[in-house]
Amino acid sequence: MPKTKSQFDTLTWILATLACIAVAGLFHLGKGSLLRITVPGAAFCIALSLYFRRPAAFLGFSLWSWMLTPLLRRVIDWRMGFADQNLVLLTPFLVSGIAILGIRNRQRLANLRIAPFALCGAAIGYGFLIGMVSNPSGEVIYGLVDWLSPMLLGLHLYINWEQWEKNRAVIQKVALWALLFMGVYGVVQFYHPAAWDIAWLEGLPGGVASSTFGRPEPQQIRVWSTLNAPGPFASVIVALLFLVITKRSRLKIPAIAAGIYSLMLSLVRTSWLTGVFGLLYFAKSSHRRVFIRVVFAMGLCAIGVALLANSSLKVPVIQDRLKTLGDLKNDESVRDRLALYGGLSEEILNNPVGIGLNNADFYKGYPLDSGPIRMLLNLGWLGTLLYSIGIVQVVSPLYSGSDRNNPWLPSSTAIISTFLLQLLSGLTFIGSSGAMFWLAVGSGLASTMRVAEQDFTEAERVGVRRQRPVPATGILSTLEETR
Repeated sequence: MPKTKSQFDTLTWILATLACIAVAGLFHLGKGSLLRITVPGAAFCIALSLYFRRPAAFLGFSLWSWMLTPLLRRVIDWRMGFADQNLVLLTPFLVSGIAILGIRNRQRLANLRIAPFALCGAAIGYGFLIGMVSNPSGEVIYGLVDWLSPMLLGLHLYINWEQWEKNRAVIQKVALWALLFMGVYGVVQFYHPAAWDIAWLEGLPGGVASSTFGRPEPQQIRVWSTLNAPGPFASVIVALLFLVITKRSRLKIPAIAAGIYSLMLSLVRTSWLTGVFGLLYFAKSSHRRVFIRVVFAMGLCAIGVALLANSSLKVPVIQDRLKTLGDLKNDESVRDRLALYGGLSEEILNNPVGIGLNNADFYKGYPLDSGPIRMLLNLGWLGTLLYSIGIVQVVSPLYSGSDRNNPWLPSSTAIISTFLLQLLSGLTFIGSSGAMFWLAVGSGLASTMRVAEQDFTEAERVGVRRQRPVPATGILSTLEETR
Protein backbone atom coordinates (compact mmCIF):
# COMPACT_ATOMS: atom_id res chain seq x y z
CA MET A 1 0.00 0.00 0.00
CA PRO A 2 1.32 3.48 -0.84
CA LYS A 3 2.71 5.49 2.02
CA THR A 4 1.07 8.75 2.92
CA LYS A 5 3.53 11.62 3.08
CA SER A 6 2.65 14.37 5.51
CA GLN A 7 5.19 16.86 4.21
CA PHE A 8 4.66 19.36 1.42
CA ASP A 9 4.43 17.44 -1.86
CA THR A 10 6.51 19.44 -4.32
CA LEU A 11 5.86 17.25 -7.36
CA THR A 12 2.08 17.35 -7.03
CA TRP A 13 2.04 21.10 -6.58
CA ILE A 14 4.25 21.56 -9.64
CA LEU A 15 1.87 19.41 -11.68
CA ALA A 16 -1.15 21.31 -10.37
CA THR A 17 0.46 24.70 -11.11
CA LEU A 18 1.40 23.71 -14.65
CA ALA A 19 -2.08 22.30 -15.22
CA CYS A 20 -3.75 25.52 -14.06
CA ILE A 21 -1.49 27.61 -16.29
CA ALA A 22 -2.19 25.39 -19.30
CA VAL A 23 -5.95 25.36 -18.75
CA ALA A 24 -6.11 29.12 -18.17
CA GLY A 25 -4.00 29.80 -21.25
CA LEU A 26 -6.04 27.56 -23.53
CA PHE A 27 -9.28 29.04 -22.12
CA HIS A 28 -8.06 32.58 -22.81
CA LEU A 29 -6.94 31.70 -26.32
CA GLY A 30 -10.18 29.92 -27.11
CA LYS A 31 -8.54 26.61 -28.00
CA GLY A 32 -11.56 24.45 -27.26
CA SER A 33 -10.36 21.17 -28.75
CA LEU A 34 -7.05 21.26 -26.90
CA LEU A 35 -8.68 22.43 -23.69
CA ARG A 36 -11.17 19.54 -23.68
CA ILE A 37 -8.26 17.12 -23.88
CA THR A 38 -5.98 18.97 -21.47
CA VAL A 39 -8.47 19.04 -18.56
CA PRO A 40 -8.92 15.26 -18.15
CA GLY A 41 -5.25 14.63 -19.01
CA ALA A 42 -3.97 17.08 -16.39
CA ALA A 43 -6.42 15.80 -13.77
CA PHE A 44 -5.28 12.23 -14.44
CA CYS A 45 -1.60 13.15 -13.97
CA ILE A 46 -2.30 15.00 -10.71
CA ALA A 47 -4.45 12.14 -9.39
CA LEU A 48 -1.80 9.57 -10.30
CA SER A 49 0.82 11.53 -8.36
CA LEU A 50 -1.51 11.83 -5.35
CA TYR A 51 -2.36 8.12 -5.44
CA PHE A 52 1.24 7.10 -4.84
CA ARG A 53 2.37 10.04 -2.70
CA ARG A 54 -0.70 11.21 -0.75
CA PRO A 55 -3.49 8.58 -0.88
CA ALA A 56 -5.88 10.54 1.36
CA ALA A 57 -5.54 13.60 -0.87
CA PHE A 58 -6.19 11.36 -3.88
CA LEU A 59 -9.54 10.42 -2.34
CA GLY A 60 -10.48 14.07 -1.84
CA PHE A 61 -9.37 15.00 -5.35
CA SER A 62 -11.48 12.17 -6.76
CA LEU A 63 -14.59 13.28 -4.86
CA TRP A 64 -14.21 16.88 -6.00
CA SER A 65 -13.79 15.74 -9.60
CA TRP A 66 -17.20 14.05 -9.48
CA MET A 67 -18.90 17.16 -8.15
CA LEU A 68 -17.22 19.94 -10.13
CA THR A 69 -16.47 18.50 -13.57
CA PRO A 70 -19.97 19.13 -15.03
CA LEU A 71 -19.75 22.79 -13.99
CA LEU A 72 -16.32 23.11 -15.57
CA ARG A 73 -17.69 21.55 -18.75
CA ARG A 74 -20.49 24.15 -18.92
CA VAL A 75 -18.06 27.05 -18.45
CA ILE A 76 -15.85 25.70 -21.24
CA ASP A 77 -18.85 25.19 -23.54
CA TRP A 78 -20.02 28.73 -22.78
CA ARG A 79 -16.63 30.07 -23.88
CA MET A 80 -15.91 27.68 -26.76
CA GLY A 81 -19.37 26.68 -27.98
CA PHE A 82 -21.67 23.82 -27.02
CA ALA A 83 -20.29 20.30 -27.58
CA ASP A 84 -22.63 17.39 -26.94
CA GLN A 85 -19.77 14.85 -26.85
CA ASN A 86 -17.35 16.46 -24.43
CA LEU A 87 -14.12 14.81 -23.28
CA VAL A 88 -14.06 16.98 -20.14
CA LEU A 89 -16.73 14.70 -18.68
CA LEU A 90 -14.23 11.82 -18.67
CA THR A 91 -12.28 13.53 -15.86
CA PRO A 92 -13.91 11.86 -12.81
CA PHE A 93 -13.85 8.45 -14.51
CA LEU A 94 -10.14 8.71 -15.27
CA VAL A 95 -9.34 9.98 -11.77
CA SER A 96 -11.34 7.36 -9.87
CA GLY A 97 -10.29 4.67 -12.32
CA ILE A 98 -6.73 4.97 -11.02
CA ALA A 99 -7.95 3.04 -7.99
CA ILE A 100 -7.78 -0.11 -10.14
CA LEU A 101 -4.05 -0.11 -9.35
CA GLY A 102 -5.00 -1.31 -5.88
CA ILE A 103 -5.70 -4.79 -7.18
CA ARG A 104 -2.07 -5.26 -8.25
CA ASN A 105 -1.14 -6.38 -4.72
CA ARG A 106 -2.34 -9.98 -4.81
CA GLN A 107 -1.10 -10.74 -1.32
CA ARG A 108 -3.19 -7.93 0.12
CA LEU A 109 -6.26 -8.97 -1.85
CA ALA A 110 -5.81 -12.54 -0.64
CA ASN A 111 -6.56 -11.32 2.89
CA LEU A 112 -9.81 -9.62 1.80
CA ARG A 113 -13.10 -10.99 0.61
CA ILE A 114 -13.69 -9.19 -2.65
CA ALA A 115 -15.99 -11.78 -4.24
CA PRO A 116 -18.96 -9.32 -4.24
CA PHE A 117 -16.88 -6.73 -6.10
CA ALA A 118 -15.74 -9.45 -8.51
CA LEU A 119 -19.35 -10.43 -9.22
CA CYS A 120 -20.29 -6.82 -9.97
CA GLY A 121 -17.18 -6.47 -12.12
CA ALA A 122 -18.06 -9.64 -14.03
CA ALA A 123 -21.57 -8.32 -14.71
CA ILE A 124 -20.13 -5.04 -16.00
CA GLY A 125 -17.67 -6.94 -18.19
CA TYR A 126 -20.51 -9.03 -19.61
CA GLY A 127 -22.48 -5.91 -20.51
CA PHE A 128 -19.37 -4.40 -22.11
CA LEU A 129 -18.81 -7.48 -24.29
CA ILE A 130 -22.46 -7.54 -25.39
CA GLY A 131 -22.27 -3.86 -26.26
CA MET A 132 -19.07 -4.23 -28.26
CA VAL A 133 -20.52 -7.16 -30.20
CA SER A 134 -23.91 -5.60 -30.94
CA ASN A 135 -22.91 -1.94 -31.36
CA PRO A 136 -19.18 -1.21 -31.04
CA SER A 137 -18.78 2.50 -30.36
CA GLY A 138 -17.44 5.08 -27.97
CA GLU A 139 -20.76 4.95 -26.09
CA VAL A 140 -20.00 1.39 -24.99
CA ILE A 141 -16.58 2.42 -23.64
CA TYR A 142 -18.18 5.37 -21.87
CA GLY A 143 -20.74 3.00 -20.39
CA LEU A 144 -17.93 0.78 -19.11
CA VAL A 145 -16.17 3.56 -17.20
CA ASP A 146 -19.53 4.93 -16.04
CA TRP A 147 -20.29 1.62 -14.30
CA LEU A 148 -16.78 0.65 -13.25
CA SER A 149 -15.15 3.83 -11.91
CA PRO A 150 -17.56 4.44 -8.99
CA MET A 151 -17.15 0.83 -7.85
CA LEU A 152 -13.36 1.14 -7.95
CA LEU A 153 -13.61 4.16 -5.65
CA GLY A 154 -15.46 2.07 -3.06
CA LEU A 155 -13.02 -0.81 -3.50
CA HIS A 156 -10.14 1.62 -2.92
CA LEU A 157 -11.57 2.54 0.48
CA TYR A 158 -12.08 -1.09 1.43
CA ILE A 159 -8.60 -2.21 0.38
CA ASN A 160 -7.04 0.66 2.35
CA TRP A 161 -9.15 0.14 5.46
CA GLU A 162 -6.08 0.54 7.69
CA GLN A 163 -5.99 4.21 6.67
CA TRP A 164 -9.65 4.69 7.59
CA GLU A 165 -9.14 7.54 10.09
CA LYS A 166 -7.36 9.71 7.50
CA ASN A 167 -9.86 8.83 4.79
CA ARG A 168 -12.82 9.60 7.06
CA ALA A 169 -11.43 13.05 7.84
CA VAL A 170 -11.01 13.75 4.12
CA ILE A 171 -14.50 12.48 3.27
CA GLN A 172 -16.20 14.63 5.89
CA LYS A 173 -14.17 17.72 5.06
CA VAL A 174 -14.92 17.44 1.35
CA ALA A 175 -18.58 16.64 2.06
CA LEU A 176 -18.99 19.72 4.28
CA TRP A 177 -17.50 22.17 1.79
CA ALA A 178 -19.19 20.49 -1.17
CA LEU A 179 -22.58 20.65 0.55
CA LEU A 180 -22.11 24.34 1.30
CA PHE A 181 -20.83 25.23 -2.17
CA MET A 182 -23.30 23.12 -4.13
CA GLY A 183 -26.18 24.28 -1.96
CA VAL A 184 -25.39 27.98 -2.30
CA TYR A 185 -24.69 27.62 -6.03
CA GLY A 186 -28.04 25.84 -6.45
CA VAL A 187 -29.93 28.65 -4.74
CA VAL A 188 -28.14 31.28 -6.83
CA GLN A 189 -28.80 29.20 -9.95
CA PHE A 190 -32.53 29.26 -9.23
CA TYR A 191 -32.84 33.02 -8.69
CA HIS A 192 -30.01 34.31 -10.91
CA PRO A 193 -28.79 31.56 -13.27
CA ALA A 194 -25.27 32.06 -14.60
CA ALA A 195 -24.66 32.73 -18.29
CA TRP A 196 -23.01 29.31 -18.77
CA ASP A 197 -26.01 27.54 -17.23
CA ILE A 198 -28.44 29.37 -19.51
CA ALA A 199 -26.25 28.76 -22.56
CA TRP A 200 -26.00 25.07 -21.72
CA LEU A 201 -29.78 24.71 -21.37
CA GLU A 202 -30.31 26.44 -24.66
CA GLY A 203 -27.83 24.08 -26.33
CA LEU A 204 -29.52 20.89 -25.16
CA PRO A 205 -31.62 18.84 -27.61
CA GLY A 206 -35.10 20.23 -28.17
CA GLY A 207 -37.64 19.51 -25.49
CA VAL A 208 -35.19 18.20 -22.90
CA ALA A 209 -34.63 21.53 -21.18
CA SER A 210 -38.30 22.34 -20.69
CA SER A 211 -39.30 18.91 -19.38
CA THR A 212 -36.30 17.93 -17.25
CA PHE A 213 -34.46 21.13 -16.35
CA GLY A 214 -37.22 23.71 -16.47
CA ARG A 215 -36.81 26.83 -18.55
CA PRO A 216 -33.63 28.96 -18.77
CA GLU A 217 -35.19 31.78 -16.80
CA PRO A 218 -34.93 32.95 -13.17
CA GLN A 219 -37.17 30.94 -10.81
CA GLN A 220 -38.14 28.57 -13.63
CA ILE A 221 -35.13 26.23 -13.40
CA ARG A 222 -35.10 22.82 -11.74
CA VAL A 223 -31.87 23.21 -9.82
CA TRP A 224 -28.98 20.91 -10.67
CA SER A 225 -26.20 23.13 -9.24
CA THR A 226 -22.70 21.98 -10.24
CA LEU A 227 -23.85 18.62 -11.65
CA ASN A 228 -25.52 17.86 -14.97
CA ALA A 229 -29.13 17.01 -14.01
CA PRO A 230 -31.55 17.52 -11.10
CA GLY A 231 -31.79 13.78 -10.34
CA PRO A 232 -28.08 13.09 -9.71
CA PHE A 233 -27.75 16.43 -7.91
CA ALA A 234 -30.55 15.57 -5.49
CA SER A 235 -29.05 12.13 -4.82
CA VAL A 236 -25.60 13.58 -4.14
CA ILE A 237 -27.01 16.26 -1.82
CA VAL A 238 -28.84 13.60 0.21
CA ALA A 239 -25.61 11.60 0.52
CA LEU A 240 -23.63 14.67 1.56
CA LEU A 241 -26.18 15.46 4.25
CA PHE A 242 -25.67 12.04 5.81
CA LEU A 243 -21.88 12.34 5.55
CA VAL A 244 -21.74 15.63 7.48
CA ILE A 245 -24.52 14.95 9.98
CA THR A 246 -22.07 13.68 12.61
CA LYS A 247 -19.31 16.23 11.93
CA ARG A 248 -18.65 19.05 14.35
CA SER A 249 -18.18 22.35 12.56
CA ARG A 250 -19.50 25.89 12.66
CA LEU A 251 -20.25 25.56 8.96
CA LYS A 252 -22.45 22.50 9.38
CA ILE A 253 -25.73 24.34 10.03
CA PRO A 254 -25.43 26.81 7.09
CA ALA A 255 -24.23 23.97 4.85
CA ILE A 256 -27.19 21.78 5.76
CA ALA A 257 -29.62 24.70 5.34
CA ALA A 258 -28.27 25.53 1.88
CA GLY A 259 -28.24 21.86 0.92
CA ILE A 260 -31.85 21.24 1.98
CA TYR A 261 -33.13 24.38 0.26
CA SER A 262 -31.37 23.53 -2.99
CA LEU A 263 -32.67 19.97 -2.66
CA MET A 264 -36.21 21.34 -2.50
CA LEU A 265 -35.51 23.52 -5.55
CA SER A 266 -34.43 20.45 -7.53
CA LEU A 267 -38.07 19.27 -7.34
CA VAL A 268 -36.92 15.62 -7.20
CA ARG A 269 -39.65 14.04 -5.07
CA THR A 270 -37.98 10.62 -5.00
CA SER A 271 -34.97 12.10 -3.21
CA TRP A 272 -37.27 14.00 -0.84
CA LEU A 273 -39.14 10.88 0.21
CA THR A 274 -36.19 8.49 0.30
CA GLY A 275 -34.15 11.10 2.15
CA VAL A 276 -36.79 11.17 4.91
CA PHE A 277 -36.72 7.38 5.06
CA GLY A 278 -32.92 7.41 5.27
CA LEU A 279 -33.04 9.95 8.06
CA LEU A 280 -35.45 7.78 10.04
CA TYR A 281 -33.17 4.79 9.51
CA PHE A 282 -30.16 6.84 10.58
CA ALA A 283 -31.95 7.95 13.76
CA LYS A 284 -32.96 4.38 14.58
CA SER A 285 -29.42 3.06 14.07
CA SER A 286 -27.67 5.76 16.10
CA HIS A 287 -27.20 6.38 19.79
CA ARG A 288 -30.24 7.56 21.73
CA ARG A 289 -28.78 11.05 22.06
CA VAL A 290 -28.30 11.28 18.31
CA PHE A 291 -31.80 9.89 17.80
CA ILE A 292 -33.33 12.69 19.87
CA ARG A 293 -31.35 15.33 17.98
CA VAL A 294 -32.36 13.92 14.60
CA VAL A 295 -36.04 13.75 15.55
CA PHE A 296 -35.87 17.35 16.78
CA ALA A 297 -34.16 18.44 13.54
CA MET A 298 -36.78 16.59 11.47
CA GLY A 299 -39.49 18.44 13.34
CA LEU A 300 -37.87 21.77 12.56
CA CYS A 301 -37.51 20.78 8.89
CA ALA A 302 -41.16 19.74 8.73
CA ILE A 303 -42.23 23.08 10.19
CA GLY A 304 -39.97 24.90 7.76
CA VAL A 305 -41.39 23.03 4.76
CA ALA A 306 -44.95 23.69 5.94
CA LEU A 307 -44.24 27.40 6.30
CA LEU A 308 -42.52 27.47 2.92
CA ALA A 309 -45.44 25.74 1.23
CA ASN A 310 -47.87 28.32 2.58
CA SER A 311 -45.68 31.39 2.43
CA SER A 312 -45.74 34.33 0.05
CA LEU A 313 -42.14 33.73 -1.02
CA LYS A 314 -41.56 33.43 -4.74
CA VAL A 315 -41.18 29.65 -4.78
CA PRO A 316 -44.42 28.46 -6.40
CA VAL A 317 -42.51 25.63 -8.05
CA ILE A 318 -41.90 24.03 -4.64
CA GLN A 319 -45.46 24.63 -3.53
CA ASP A 320 -46.87 23.10 -6.70
CA ARG A 321 -44.52 20.14 -6.43
CA LEU A 322 -45.50 19.45 -2.84
CA LYS A 323 -49.16 19.40 -3.84
CA THR A 324 -48.50 16.62 -6.36
CA LEU A 325 -47.48 14.29 -3.53
CA GLY A 326 -51.15 13.89 -2.70
CA ASP A 327 -52.28 13.30 -6.29
CA LEU A 328 -49.85 10.78 -7.77
CA LYS A 329 -52.54 9.13 -9.91
CA ASN A 330 -52.74 12.18 -12.15
CA ASP A 331 -49.03 12.95 -12.04
CA GLU A 332 -47.26 13.12 -15.40
CA SER A 333 -44.02 11.60 -14.09
CA VAL A 334 -45.85 8.60 -12.67
CA ARG A 335 -47.73 8.07 -15.92
CA ASP A 336 -44.50 8.27 -17.92
CA ARG A 337 -42.83 5.71 -15.66
CA LEU A 338 -45.77 3.33 -15.95
CA ALA A 339 -45.62 3.74 -19.72
CA LEU A 340 -41.89 2.93 -19.56
CA TYR A 341 -42.52 -0.36 -17.74
CA GLY A 342 -45.36 -1.27 -20.08
CA GLY A 343 -43.51 -0.33 -23.26
CA LEU A 344 -40.19 -2.06 -22.53
CA SER A 345 -41.33 -5.15 -20.62
CA GLU A 346 -41.83 -7.12 -23.82
CA GLU A 347 -38.46 -5.95 -25.15
CA ILE A 348 -36.71 -7.22 -22.01
CA LEU A 349 -38.55 -10.55 -22.09
CA ASN A 350 -37.69 -11.12 -25.73
CA ASN A 351 -34.04 -10.06 -25.38
CA PRO A 352 -32.57 -11.76 -22.28
CA VAL A 353 -29.02 -11.07 -23.50
CA GLY A 354 -29.52 -7.30 -23.26
CA ILE A 355 -28.26 -4.52 -25.50
CA GLY A 356 -24.98 -3.93 -23.67
CA LEU A 357 -23.52 -0.90 -21.95
CA ASN A 358 -24.12 2.60 -23.27
CA ASN A 359 -24.69 6.12 -22.01
CA ALA A 360 -28.11 6.64 -23.59
CA ASP A 361 -30.82 8.15 -21.41
CA PHE A 362 -33.56 7.17 -23.87
CA TYR A 363 -34.42 3.88 -25.55
CA LYS A 364 -37.06 3.58 -28.27
CA GLY A 365 -38.48 6.92 -27.23
CA TYR A 366 -38.76 6.05 -23.53
CA PRO A 367 -36.70 7.88 -20.88
CA LEU A 368 -34.79 5.30 -18.84
CA ASP A 369 -36.04 6.55 -15.47
CA SER A 370 -35.93 3.13 -13.84
CA GLY A 371 -32.95 1.38 -12.32
CA PRO A 372 -34.19 -2.21 -12.85
CA ILE A 373 -35.20 -1.53 -16.47
CA ARG A 374 -31.86 0.04 -17.31
CA MET A 375 -29.94 -2.77 -15.61
CA LEU A 376 -31.84 -5.42 -17.55
CA LEU A 377 -31.22 -3.58 -20.82
CA ASN A 378 -27.54 -2.88 -20.20
CA LEU A 379 -26.55 -6.08 -18.41
CA GLY A 380 -29.14 -8.58 -19.61
CA TRP A 381 -30.68 -11.19 -17.36
CA LEU A 382 -27.38 -12.85 -16.49
CA GLY A 383 -25.50 -9.64 -15.82
CA THR A 384 -28.34 -8.22 -13.72
CA LEU A 385 -28.43 -11.41 -11.65
CA LEU A 386 -24.67 -11.35 -11.04
CA TYR A 387 -24.68 -7.64 -10.20
CA SER A 388 -27.65 -7.99 -7.85
CA ILE A 389 -26.05 -10.90 -6.01
CA GLY A 390 -22.85 -8.88 -5.67
CA ILE A 391 -24.72 -5.88 -4.25
CA VAL A 392 -26.60 -8.04 -1.74
CA GLN A 393 -23.40 -9.75 -0.62
CA VAL A 394 -21.42 -6.54 -0.27
CA VAL A 395 -24.03 -4.60 1.74
CA SER A 396 -25.74 -7.30 3.81
CA PRO A 397 -22.93 -7.59 6.43
CA LEU A 398 -23.36 -3.88 7.14
CA TYR A 399 -26.95 -4.57 8.20
CA SER A 400 -26.14 -7.74 10.17
CA GLY A 401 -26.02 -5.93 13.46
CA SER A 402 -25.35 -2.58 15.08
CA ASP A 403 -21.91 -1.71 16.40
CA ARG A 404 -22.11 1.09 18.92
CA ASN A 405 -18.34 1.55 18.64
CA ASN A 406 -18.72 2.51 14.98
CA PRO A 407 -20.55 5.85 14.67
CA TRP A 408 -19.91 5.91 10.91
CA LEU A 409 -22.01 2.84 10.15
CA PRO A 410 -25.43 4.56 10.48
CA SER A 411 -24.40 7.21 7.93
CA SER A 412 -23.12 4.72 5.37
CA THR A 413 -26.09 2.36 5.69
CA ALA A 414 -28.53 5.27 5.53
CA ILE A 415 -26.99 6.34 2.20
CA ILE A 416 -27.07 2.77 0.88
CA SER A 417 -30.72 2.33 1.90
CA THR A 418 -31.70 5.65 0.36
CA PHE A 419 -29.99 4.92 -2.94
CA LEU A 420 -31.42 1.41 -3.20
CA LEU A 421 -34.90 2.89 -2.84
CA GLN A 422 -34.09 5.49 -5.49
CA LEU A 423 -33.56 2.71 -8.03
CA LEU A 424 -37.28 2.96 -8.73
CA SER A 425 -36.72 6.30 -10.43
CA GLY A 426 -33.22 5.93 -11.86
CA LEU A 427 -29.97 3.97 -11.86
CA THR A 428 -27.98 5.02 -8.79
CA PHE A 429 -24.98 2.74 -9.40
CA ILE A 430 -23.38 4.90 -12.09
CA GLY A 431 -22.06 8.44 -12.47
CA SER A 432 -21.95 10.84 -9.54
CA SER A 433 -24.78 8.99 -7.77
CA GLY A 434 -22.81 5.77 -8.13
CA ALA A 435 -19.74 7.44 -6.68
CA MET A 436 -21.73 8.33 -3.56
CA PHE A 437 -23.27 4.84 -3.31
CA TRP A 438 -19.95 3.02 -3.60
CA LEU A 439 -18.31 5.59 -1.31
CA ALA A 440 -20.87 4.63 1.33
CA VAL A 441 -20.25 0.93 0.71
CA GLY A 442 -16.45 1.20 0.81
CA SER A 443 -16.41 3.53 3.82
CA GLY A 444 -18.83 1.29 5.71
CA LEU A 445 -16.67 -1.78 5.12
CA ALA A 446 -13.46 0.09 5.95
CA SER A 447 -14.86 1.54 9.18
CA THR A 448 -16.13 -1.85 10.33
CA MET A 449 -12.80 -3.48 9.62
CA ARG A 450 -10.91 -0.75 11.43
CA VAL A 451 -13.14 -0.90 14.50
CA ALA A 452 -12.80 -4.69 14.61
CA GLU A 453 -9.01 -4.40 14.47
CA GLN A 454 -9.00 -1.82 17.26
CA ASP A 455 -11.22 -4.04 19.40
CA PHE A 456 -8.84 -6.93 18.81
CA THR A 457 -5.84 -4.83 19.84
CA GLU A 458 -7.62 -3.62 22.97
CA ALA A 459 -8.62 -7.16 23.89
CA GLU A 460 -5.01 -8.28 23.61
CA ARG A 461 -3.91 -5.38 25.79
CA VAL A 462 -6.26 -6.29 28.65
CA GLY A 463 -5.48 -9.99 28.38
CA VAL A 464 -8.69 -11.20 26.74
CA ARG A 465 -8.37 -13.75 23.97
CA ARG A 466 -10.08 -12.65 20.81
CA GLN A 467 -10.07 -14.05 17.32
CA ARG A 468 -8.49 -11.62 14.87
CA PRO A 469 -11.20 -9.99 12.76
CA VAL A 470 -11.90 -11.68 9.47
CA PRO A 471 -10.98 -9.18 6.74
CA ALA A 472 -14.34 -9.49 5.08
CA THR A 473 -17.19 -7.11 4.53
CA GLY A 474 -17.39 -5.86 8.09
CA ILE A 475 -18.09 -9.02 10.09
CA LEU A 476 -16.85 -8.71 13.65
CA SER A 477 -15.44 -11.74 15.39
CA THR A 478 -16.55 -12.81 18.84
CA LEU A 479 -14.76 -12.43 22.14
CA GLU A 480 -13.71 -15.47 24.09
CA GLU A 481 -12.87 -15.35 27.76
CA THR A 482 -9.34 -16.37 28.76
CA ARG A 483 -9.10 -19.79 30.38
